[in-house]
Amino acid sequence: MISPVTKTIDDLEITVQPWGARLAFQNQLILGKLLAPALKDLGKAVMTTSKNQESQDPESLENTSIDLGLIGSAFSSVLLSIDPDKADSLITTMMSNVYLKNKKMTPEMIDTIFMGKFETLYKVLWMVVEVNFGSFLSKNAIGRLLKKA
Repeated sequence: MISPVTKTIDDLEITVQPWGARLAFQNQLILGKLLAPALKDLGKAVMTTSKNQESQDPESLENTSIDLGLIGSAFSSVLLSIDPDKADSLITTMMSNVYLKNKKMTPEMIDTIFMGKFETLYKVLWMVVEVNFGSFLSKNAIGRLLKKA
């Protein structure tokens, strides 16, 4: 069992309670469909820029300089793949186990707290992804996948 994770993000005390296995699997499929094009572009960005470096060791990914133009392409892929009609459902689902000072986040709280603070919202959403899929996102796991690409 994974314990809840609490950290301060832009002066907000955020706690993420990990999803149960079934919800995590369902959300992995949803996020996978959205992020697959971006991950493909991101993998190309990492591999293209790391070809010019001495080591292809997955452990060295943290020291890899990445072409920001290719990262922009990956981000663009994410934005183009999200159906605006499904965005509300996606964010509500992702924030379903997020707490602010021990109070469960509601759609109304999301609207109010993150109004004009999209960068903070993205940081919290990334925390949700890290808590629920952290073992997959570790540099070793991603590094092995990118090395095979």
